[in-house]
Amino acid sequence: MSSPVQRKIEFIWTEPRPPIAVPGRLSFQPVVEGVALELLLRTIADALGDSLDAGHRQTVARVGARAFAERFIAPDRGLVFEQSWWHLSLTARGDVVGFHMPVAFRGCAQDGKDECTLRLIGVVPAFRGHGYIDDILAHATRTMQERGTWRIYCDTDVTNLPMVAAFERVGYERGRIREVPIEA
Repeated sequence: MSSPVQRKIEFIWTEPRPPIAVPGRLSFQPVVEGVALELLLRTIADALGDSLDAGHRQTVARVGARAFAERFIAPDRGLVFEQSWWHLSLTARGDVVGFHMPVAFRGCAQDGKDECTLRLIGVVPAFRGHGYIDDILAHATRTMQERGTWRIYCDTDVTNLPMVAAFERVGYERGRIREVPIEA
């Protein structure tokens, strides 16, 4: 029996480009061991529990939001990252709006610069619909620009229209649509 698939749209940011402007509506707290890491896990689980991504919804239904969130903070042989690249996004009152988790692909550097991606990005359900995803995506892009990237390659489910629109508003170029297996 073949595993289920979903359709994803690729989005690409190619450097060099001027540093992206990050709106000032949110503050961004780097994730470090301890409290921030636990808060990141809770935030990911909250966002994944009501995800607009069909593959994420199916995996959450099978394994649960917390277990799925834990997969994203685990080491991955194909990725290079430091937790300090990951950020929680907060309002001026300190409410957690969302998060982003940039990473680099192992073995894909060119001229000393990495090819990067977003392992995961999201807005918790209570703060969706206010355009915060644009702010978070801009900050994630800036984080990758500052660490040195020649290209940022991302994708999103074709049904996740807010994320599709955010990539386009922030300045990513649309790539092809492809089918990918849904995680077990």
